[in-house]
Order: sequence, then C-alpha cells, then structure tokens
Amino acid sequence: MHAYSLLSVFDIELNGSPVRLMKVKNPWGHFEWNGAWSDNSQEWKDANDDLKKELDFTNADDGIFFISFEDYLSNFPATSITH
Repeated sequence: MHAYSLLSVFDIELNGSPVRLMKVKNPWGHFEWNGAWSDNSQEWKDANDDLKKELDFTNADDGIFFISFEDYLSNFPATSITH
C-alpha cells in the first residue's frame, strides 16, 4: 500500500459541465496519475490559462497531480484520514 496527500479539492465548470478535481501529491516526488486531468492530458489542453492559474497547475514531474473524483473512486480502493 502507498499513501498520497490530498492537497485540495476544486469544483469547476469546463465547457458547461461540472467537474470535481482533487489535487494530490505523491510524497516520493514523482510517479503521477496519467489518466484524465494528468499533466499532459487533453483536459488541460482544453482549459484556459485563468483556470490553470486558479488551480495552480504546473506540468512537471513533481509528484503533484490532478484527478477527477470519479477516477479517484475507481482507482484508489481505500482512503484513510489522519489528524
């Protein structure tokens, strides 16, 4: 099992459709999600610069990635919250 940090959650609208995005960090500093909303995905190519700035999006192999809530639920079988 591997742990990730949830940095932020955003509710945005893209092309008239609502999208819930999670900003996640792999503490290893690399190895990122490569599906929808990953750094080089079509979703970011369709997003305007204002949205990228608002979400603090950077295309870098830094371990930080965005994933839709639906993809998160499909690909991460367990979630633990610590305080």
